[in-house]
Amino acid sequence: MLPFDPDGLRDWIGGDELIQYEKISVQVVRLDTFLAEAGIEHVDYLKIDAQGADLSVIRSAGDRLRILPESRWRCKPRHSSSMKGPPPRRRL
Repeated sequence: MLPFDPDGLRDWIGGDELIQYEKISVQVVRLDTFLAEAGIEHVDYLKIDAQGADLSVIRSAGDRLRILPESRWRCKPRHSSSMKGPPPRRRL
């Protein structure tokens, strides 16, 4: 996650109670790679919450985008105001 933005958290109910306990690194994988490795040939619904990098996740589906029904996926192409800094802008 991006670090919390104290100004943005003021607008959240209970935002003053959010605490960052630790920072860890996680391995990521492109969506097309995940779908292939998991043997997924059809997707009924896809919910993405990638802190503003949602469009990058969709782009990472590559040619597999055709198996995602266009009317059943949701993404928010901008980051939350409760987080500091913009999401990464690099393309997948």
